[in-house]
Amino acid sequence: MIITRSWLWLSLGFIVLLGISAAAGVLFFSTDVTVEDALTPLTFELVPVAAEGKGEQVYSSSTILKARWSAPDAERLTINLTDTVTSAVTEIDVSDAALEEQNISQLKSGTLYEATLTVCQDALCLFSETSGVATASTSEEYWQLEGDGQGWESMTSVAASGVAAAYVMTNPDSDELTLYTTLRDSETHTAFITSRTLAWDGLTSWIQDINNLEKNVIEETGPLAYSTYQTIPLIESGREIVRLFMELHAEEAEPGIPNSDEVRLASIDSMDGFTGAEFSEEVTVRLGIEADGEGSPLTHVRQSKIGWPDRTGDPWNTEEDAFMFITGADSCGATRDGLFFASWYKNDWIIGTKDDGCAIPIVERAHGPVIVHLGGDNYKLYFEHRLSDTSNQNKPFHILYASGAEGEILLSDWEDESESREVHFLWPDGTLMNLDNEMGLGDHQIFMPTHDLGEQYMLVNLGGLDDPTWERATAGIGVATLINP
Repeated sequence: MIITRSWLWLSLGFIVLLGISAAAGVLFFSTDVTVEDALTPLTFELVPVAAEGKGEQVYSSSTILKARWSAPDAERLTINLTDTVTSAVTEIDVSDAALEEQNISQLKSGTLYEATLTVCQDALCLFSETSGVATASTSEEYWQLEGDGQGWESMTSVAASGVAAAYVMTNPDSDELTLYTTLRDSETHTAFITSRTLAWDGLTSWIQDINNLEKNVIEETGPLAYSTYQTIPLIESGREIVRLFMELHAEEAEPGIPNSDEVRLASIDSMDGFTGAEFSEEVTVRLGIEADGEGSPLTHVRQSKIGWPDRTGDPWNTEEDAFMFITGADSCGATRDGLFFASWYKNDWIIGTKDDGCAIPIVERAHGPVIVHLGGDNYKLYFEHRLSDTSNQNKPFHILYASGAEGEILLSDWEDESESREVHFLWPDGTLMNLDNEMGLGDHQIFMPTHDLGEQYMLVNLGGLDDPTWERATAGIGVATLINP
């Protein structure tokens, strides 16, 4: 290998090149360039990465892209990655300048990215070359149901007689999972909640063992509706408790049928710490409505979910920031079934509004929010997106993303509704579920028993009445696995 050395001298008012002695105040830099390097072209590409998946069908990862290049020898390589949805740019230092490829992870699903590679010949990058722009998209998410073949009755269930709703909570002390499911008494039509607690030992073992556990019954408490709820381990004024959030109906239209005209968010608290098996009968309203005369911009609130930094199973400390997505109707008439955003501020929920006091819907026609903490100030929001004003039979499951700052998530941090990505579902045999069948999935909840984004599971109601090919409210509570994280 032939090496030639050139010295570049810079001084005030003159330039001296090649072999002239340095004078006081003169700065010089040296670069080593080889004949071989000079002939090495810079190429750069961005490509999808195959996920490990499940079964014969292989899908690309929904969160990882691979950068590949050929480049001259360099001191440092830097990738500049642009999210084309938000225009946010991330600078990524390649871990070793001798590498020719590197995976870029923690990306958003179904998103087009642009990237360039900058090759630095010196530590300060005074001599550099930048590649052309490379583009690639992450895959949308694919979730596969547990069970056999196709059809609701052949799916694996963790609650065969569940009304629809279920929720998994992680105990911050033991890391055990408590599965809450709703059951309905066929004679009295009364709904009540049961709980079962078990350590995680892989999905197959967990499903088998949880089905063999005796259900602990949580007593019915007044006019609370157990059709949808969220159990949250939290710390409040030094107390460690589980708070069970659910809908509070003004009165029943008829026995067993909640009145949906006036719905509030209420809760009951556990009396056994983070165990969450015994609850007080004292009901507290957590979020009221316009009819209460306290200035709420919403006429009803339902199917609400709270988000806080829980990636590693931490409880919510109510002295710290949190946020909520609410399915509801606003008093200004923008929507009767939209998603609204509220921030936790000084022990109260503050709903995002315009200057005229009207609540701002993040999504105008949607319900059933699901919040997943991605780490740091990053979250994703799932929801059933009603694309029709008159029917629930066209409501695909969609995702939006947000990146906040300093532990706080604001309404303005969320992407626009128009940027929502689709989520796909597969039968156990790998067949893509059609739209009619997908409408039969509802009351979704996502849990990560190992706190690893590479291992995500979803609880779903199997075969709801929104599936026009099905005539029952539920075939139980099923489990799906994200096969291309």
